[in-house]
Amino acid sequence: MSRKIWIEIIADLLIIVFAIMAAGQLSKYEVFLLLLHFQPYINQLPVQLSWVIPAAELVIAIILIIPRSRNVALYMVLITMSVGAIYRISLFSAGLHLPCICGNLLRPHLTEQLHIFFNLLLAGLALTGIILFRKEKRYINAHIQRALTI
Repeated sequence: MSRKIWIEIIADLLIIVFAIMAAGQLSKYEVFLLLLHFQPYINQLPVQLSWVIPAAELVIAIILIIPRSRNVALYMVLITMSVGAIYRISLFSAGLHLPCICGNLLRPHLTEQLHIFFNLLLAGLALTGIILFRKEKRYINAHIQRALTI
């Protein structure tokens, strides 16, 4: 398969995941807000974060839809999922076994270790998309340069 198709597949998967997470958080807003109150490090801003987190996830999903801005969105996913994995690892290492705030996407199905793995998997997908995007851009630029020198 071509790089473009792989980039599309990665973007589509991430769009689905981020849209589902945001929808889950907003559809069960009271539960999401309650879970934020119990999260260490971020429990001082639960009301603000209860809107910022799903809004950011929706923005990332929307930006992933737009091909010209997809690379920026892939970086956003990479950062978001890496920070999420680091946060879950810090909770797990401290012996805190709190439910995730991912909006029911994973909460009932995954252990904490698998949740961390899922975050890292999504970060890896984003990184793969970034690498493929760069290679595709270099390939296109090389063809443009060749065409201009003829």
